[in-house]
Amino acid sequence: MASQNDLQNIKSIVSGLNANRIAALGYTNEAFDADDADGVMVFNINAGNNIPKETCTDYNTTVQQKGVQTQGASIPRRAWNHYIGRASYNLNKLVQTAGKMAAYIASSFAHNCFEYDSTAKYRQDDCCYVIYEENGVWVRAVYRRIGGNPDEIVNISPLAQGQTEWEIVPESAVVQVAAAVMDYIDARITEEAQIRLNKANALSQAIEELLGMIADLRNQTRDHAVMLEFILQVLSGYFDFITTEGGGFFVTETGCYLVARK
Repeated sequence: MASQNDLQNIKSIVSGLNANRIAALGYTNEAFDADDADGVMVFNINAGNNIPKETCTDYNTTVQQKGVQTQGASIPRRAWNHYIGRASYNLNKLVQTAGKMAAYIASSFAHNCFEYDSTAKYRQDDCCYVIYEENGVWVRAVYRRIGGNPDEIVNISPLAQGQTEWEIVPESAVVQVAAAVMDYIDARITEEAQIRLNKANALSQAIEELLGMIADLRNQTRDHAVMLEFILQVLSGYFDFITTEGGGFFVTETGCYLVARK
């Protein structure tokens, strides 16, 4: 697996090549820095890039396909400008771009959660992951550097005993599961509370209706046996509901009592 050190070596090599370019031919440094790569059909003294296009070498088809043999006793100026100029420009630009890419990738190794590398330089908020064994199980953990002094750290592992530079970052899956569990618990609590509230309201309404019917019956008769029989019939309709609350009605000759669960 490539490491930060491997990339640093590549970056050093490319930086050395970039510092020792092939001399320009047919283009200015300004054109090179501006990425002006397009060749020209006709020479223009005011243009930054005067490298002739590939169709403008002044070589005939035989020379182009077979190379410089007996027919190539002399090299046309535009051919010289094209081949040498284009080789110089393209190779220098490739080296320059490779250097930028190596620097970007080296930076990404520290910034974009690659595996921790003891040779990498980590700044504040850089991330990495580590794999370690815990209780016989291999674990993958993501860490973020929270320290800021010094600006860069090297060879301070997130797993080092007593380190204060790194903090663990919960994996998104764990966060999502935890959030889902909390949502479920909240929903169940809300649902159970609503069910109990609905039962309490329904019970209260049933009691009011029952008391109203008893009052009406009392106005019609003073016979306690008739009243008791009526009350028991009415209660039988509420029996299942009432007992789910853990309490119930108790009817005696002297009155009707509601006992609720504590």
